[in-house]
Amino acid sequence: MKLENKQIKKIFIIDLSFWILPVFTTIFVLFIDINNKFSKDIIDNIAMSNFTKILINNFLVYVAIILVGLINNKLPYILFYYNSIMYSGIALIFMEHYGVVSCIIRTIPHGMTEILGLSIATYIGINIKNIQIKNKKYLFFLGTILIFISALIESFVIFFFKWKLK
Repeated sequence: MKLENKQIKKIFIIDLSFWILPVFTTIFVLFIDINNKFSKDIIDNIAMSNFTKILINNFLVYVAIILVGLINNKLPYILFYYNSIMYSGIALIFMEHYGVVSCIIRTIPHGMTEILGLSIATYIGINIKNIQIKNKKYLFFLGTILIFISALIESFVIFFFKWKLK
């Protein structure tokens, strides 16, 4: 199955928009006072999950983004951008606690594949009624593989960096 340039362009724009939205959210949050006790409590409660928990969580988000497209083709955008806002909030807290470089090292390796997978899910969700069955299966499989790879990276590679960077 060959994706058309128009399809690839849409997936790229969705993927790029995920990374741009946290920049705006970060700028907004930096201008308001973040309660330090609140952010420290969140950091204390955030722990690296094991592979199964990460995979199940990411896959459920992946499937949810696709399925809400059956209700309305704009809803996948809402779920996708909700994840973007949550990501930026957690990233800000991690940056405050660990520093920018450490946060980037802990995020980028799995973030690239995970967000590309979620971008594919968003594309499927917004076009679920228009994509041919063969293309849906191919895109779904491709996105699932990306989500699986990102869970592996987040569970094992990031875990290595976690104790190495302390």
